[in-house]
Amino acid sequence: MTLFATAKAEAAAAAVRQHVNGSCATLLSAENQQSCATKLSAGPKTAESGDGHKKNFAKAPFDRLNAVQKAAKLAALERERAVRGLSINALAIAAGISAFWYRTLVRSPLRASDAMIARVARALRQADAKRTAELAHVELMYGGFLAAVCHELELRVDLVREADPTAGKNNGPGGHATSTARQLAIYLVNQHAGVKQRALARAVGVSPAAICIALRAIEDARDSSAIDALIETVSRQVTGRTVI
Repeated sequence: MTLFATAKAEAAAAAVRQHVNGSCATLLSAENQQSCATKLSAGPKTAESGDGHKKNFAKAPFDRLNAVQKAAKLAALERERAVRGLSINALAIAAGISAFWYRTLVRSPLRASDAMIARVARALRQADAKRTAELAHVELMYGGFLAAVCHELELRVDLVREADPTAGKNNGPGGHATSTARQLAIYLVNQHAGVKQRALARAVGVSPAAICIALRAIEDARDSSAIDALIETVSRQVTGRTVI
């Protein structure tokens, strides 16, 4: 082959290579454009998390704001529950969830849906209304027994009610009789209705420990025939039956 022919062949091969490279570049550019268009139409960037779920980076600020709002709502409900003296178990039962799940929601607010928070708030209102009704019932029973006891002891029930229940037998002249009348009424409510000491404490306005002391004092005082007869008389007058 002559030198001229060799040079011509190499020029032709170079032209072919240039044509092929240009076509590939054009094709690659088109593919990139298509890929970019697809990504744009697909929405915000996502990434695969360790548990196999895709996380949306654009939602992160919204999630943080949502978590703050939910945390504030749950914290307000938790404060209200504590102020009203309602146990976590009682609130959880009223809301139809477990106490463990309620504590989990308080610790991790983002796991609580808006519907769940609304359900807990509704349960808190309903439980508080029920508790208020129960308290009114206990107060009514206590008032009835106290009036009957005061009648038997010839005491003015209004003065007994006005006396400071936390002062006990040291509440001035007549303090011993006033304290005894109150303890008798507490004992009769507890024995006839089975009212818990904490509910009695709220109704009377004393601590649960004071209720426990009152119950113990009357149990010890029943060794006296006079006290025992008084308890039986008041029981028959108020309920039609006696305390065993």
